[in-house]
Amino acid sequence: MKEVVQRVLKEEECARVSLEKARAEADGIIVKAKKDSEALVVETVNQVKESIAQRITESAQEFLAEKENVLAASKQQAVALRKAREKDIPDISRKVFIEIINIED
Repeated sequence: MKEVVQRVLKEEECARVSLEKARAEADGIIVKAKKDSEALVVETVNQVKESIAQRITESAQEFLAEKENVLAASKQQAVALRKAREKDIPDISRKVFIEIINIED
C-alpha cells in the first residue's frame, strides 16, 4: 500500500513538474509572440511613416511641376498678348494723331 501511495505521489509530482514546464513554455511562447508582434507593429509603423513621407515628397514635386507648367503657359500668353498689342500701337497712335490734328481750335 505504501508503494502505491508513493507511486501516486511520484506521479503527482511528475504531473506537477510537467504542468510547470508547460506553463513556463506557454509563458515563453506568449512573451515571444508579444515581442514579435511589437516588432511587427514598429516595422509597419515605420514603413507607413516612410511611405507617407515619400508620398508627401512626390505630391510636392508634382505640385511644383504643375505650378511651373501653369507659370510657363501664363508667361507665353502674356508674351503673345503683349506682341499683339504692340502691333496695334502704331495704328492707334496714328488715329490719335490724326484726331489731334483735326481738332479745330
